[in-house]
Amino acid sequence: MSNRKDVLPIRRFPELSCYKYISDELYQELKNNFQPKIGEILLTKDANPGIAYVLKESIEGIVASGIMRLKPDKEIESEYLALCINSIIGQMQIERDAGGSIIVHWKPEQIKKLQIPILSKPVQQKITDLVHQSHEARNKARQMLKEANLKVDEAINKG
Repeated sequence: MSNRKDVLPIRRFPELSCYKYISDELYQELKNNFQPKIGEILLTKDANPGIAYVLKESIEGIVASGIMRLKPDKEIESEYLALCINSIIGQMQIERDAGGSIIVHWKPEQIKKLQIPILSKPVQQKITDLVHQSHEARNKARQMLKEANLKVDEAINKG
């Protein structure tokens, strides 16, 4: 990210980690309509359509046109919806519907037709809890691997 204080990032597809920058003035104009909020799902619709990510922390920036912001209603948990979109069944629907000769596009009207099984709230919540446990376990595994690598490096350096 830029160290400049007068520019803010735009999240672009296909990687949510790729940034382009806009002025603070333009950001102030756009943020009410384009800055994602915690709990929303960021969904790629161009180039690599169908990557769904639940925003877990606040970001200062806006999303580019290749990413949709989904705001699930009270019937469906965000983590559950993202899991369904990212699942093989969701991806097969996206592959069937998305088109384009050079850059693949998944149109908003096609996204609206995505078939998602609506399970009971308790079942969705159980799935959401399992997704959270999975994220925590992955983060713990990464931390343990980092610590193990440091210990190996220390052992090698001691000779």
